[in-house]
Amino acid sequence: LIGLAAFVGVPHRASRRSRPAMSYLVPGGAVLTAAVVLAVSPTGPFQGLTTAMALLAIALGTLRMVQALRDVESLGRELSNAQIDALTGLPNLRALRTISQSRLEGASIIVLNISSFADLNISMGHEAGDRLLQLVAERLKSRLRDRDQLARIAGDTFAVFLPHTTTASAATVAEGLISLVE
Repeated sequence: LIGLAAFVGVPHRASRRSRPAMSYLVPGGAVLTAAVVLAVSPTGPFQGLTTAMALLAIALGTLRMVQALRDVESLGRELSNAQIDALTGLPNLRALRTISQSRLEGASIIVLNISSFADLNISMGHEAGDRLLQLVAERLKSRLRDRDQLARIAGDTFAVFLPHTTTASAATVAEGLISLVE
């Protein structure tokens, strides 16, 4: 009965923000508890009921674990196909490749890397580092034309795709962006 009670408390689908491991642990605990109940079930008038409840908990817990596994697999597929950086809301490297593939002729790309970002993350904490990345993204985006595309392509690296832009013009844009975030 304890296993069944533990099983009932698990939501059907794993929330994107919840830890997928919990989707396995609670139903797994229900299955384990039910198996223990079966192994040590007492004899007497409630033996049939105890056995039936334990078998039901095992069946339902196993079903829930299968559902949780499918949810985790689905989330993994979504993440691998994602084209937006969750932290900054900018396109990521995958999206930038897609965007730039058909428009490379006459275009320029600027790659910007935040100096000493790892040191900041260590000394100030990851929340400060995340906030810095968000601020840099906002500032960079504010200086670009509508047709330009800003992307976060790695942890502390941004890229700007500038269609119909000469190398000399891109150098000017790069200098302006660097001075903007220094």
